[in-house]
Amino acid sequence: MNNTAPLVSICIPVYNAAKYIEQTVNCFLSQTYENIEIIIQDDYSADGTWEILNNLFSQQSKVKLFRNEKNLGIGPNWNNVYDKATGEYIVIANADDIHENTFIEKGVEKLSDSNIDFISFKYKMLFEKTSITKYTLKNEFIKSGYIENAFEKIAFENPFHIIFTIFRKQKLDEIKLNGKLFLDTQVCDAELMLRYAENRTLYYCDEVIGYYRIHETNNSTIPLGELKSYYNDVLPIWHSKLSKKFGFKYRKGILIGAIFYIKSTIKGRSPWNYKLFSNMVRFATI
Repeated sequence: MNNTAPLVSICIPVYNAAKYIEQTVNCFLSQTYENIEIIIQDDYSADGTWEILNNLFSQQSKVKLFRNEKNLGIGPNWNNVYDKATGEYIVIANADDIHENTFIEKGVEKLSDSNIDFISFKYKMLFEKTSITKYTLKNEFIKSGYIENAFEKIAFENPFHIIFTIFRKQKLDEIKLNGKLFLDTQVCDAELMLRYAENRTLYYCDEVIGYYRIHETNNSTIPLGELKSYYNDVLPIWHSKLSKKFGFKYRKGILIGAIFYIKSTIKGRSPWNYKLFSNMVRFATI
């Protein structure tokens, strides 16, 4: 690897990931691209994650270990790990997912084109119970190339995932809100993708570069967690802009979501939450 190769900071926020953290870190230590730093911020885990990290990686020169003095939650912990990054390029990785060892090399190669602001790769979901892998409903048929309507695609379909994406740090710093990159919400990753995509160029590579692990302790399995975070935390910030830009399409999307939520509640798949439902209706009509 050329000594002048840009530094890539791999930021891994961690909380109670003892079962997966070793494999995740090793995925990055085995990258074919060598000029990396792996920054791990433990959010005061209670399952032995911190002890595992120290036992396995404290002597690794590329790994930097940090721990909060108390549990801060998703958004603040993600900000803590990002604030320690010094690389030209940034990867935000979950503590339980899998990346192919060419992920960084192929991403940096594409980012040598200064017209590209971020590159995102195709991925599959890995269901832990069955070991079955499959594409999401949104990303299977997207082809490699520049995504001209990235902002709209992320707003309505979200086929790209932050953990299989490489960003330019300078561009991330430009979109901080009150000095922070991430909002204090469970869906801070999806919100960041939307914020970053506005007026920026995305290149998509349809090569499968990793696996998003589905298991019982995913944050996304918290009942209504992502829906509540999206409608209570994210949409109040974005409502005016999305409504003005997309009009009826935007409101239609929310109404369809509300209908699916009612059906899910009736079938017993989601607990009823009046505040959530009223917010969905409010944002679809105002």
